[in-house]
Amino acid sequence: MFGWLTRFPWCSRTHGACQRWLAFDPGQLAAHLPALGSVLYQWTRDAEYDAMAPTRGWLVQQPHLRAVVGVTHIQCVSMVGARGPREWFDCIDMAGQVRARIYLLPDTDYLAWDALMASGTPVQAPPSWRPTYSHRRATAKPVQFQCRTLPGLTLLQARRVEVLSTLGRDVAEECAGAEMPGR
Repeated sequence: MFGWLTRFPWCSRTHGACQRWLAFDPGQLAAHLPALGSVLYQWTRDAEYDAMAPTRGWLVQQPHLRAVVGVTHIQCVSMVGARGPREWFDCIDMAGQVRARIYLLPDTDYLAWDALMASGTPVQAPPSWRPTYSHRRATAKPVQFQCRTLPGLTLLQARRVEVLSTLGRDVAEECAGAEMPGR
């Protein structure tokens, strides 16, 4: 049913996936995240990255949120699998490291996703990018991002989503399970 998605000439095909690269100023992506609503957020555990200074003008409630505040590029991926369409984006820092992955769920606001995509600058993959990815299921959580304006700062928070639709919960479990070795 969705096979036509993989035939657009503006998408490079890799294993049936459509990929698109966008550049963002640090903090720009984080400002758009609250509008998405419920998403599955996965992040890498990297003590060196967690110890880095935060992005100017931004404060994070939890250290793992620096993974999305310090983003300079995202790789948007759309694919159609055996159980239907999947969309996600990888958050990539200045060093070309993938720091987080955000999966869209059936509960996600797809108009906000379109607005996020329109706010980035289309680019080629950054020269420093390395296609490595090592997320663990333990770091996957369904969340809703929130931004609060404080004097001179914007605070990024992630609130765990306790209630998802049945389909949203199934997709979140499937996406988190897909990152497990041996699956």
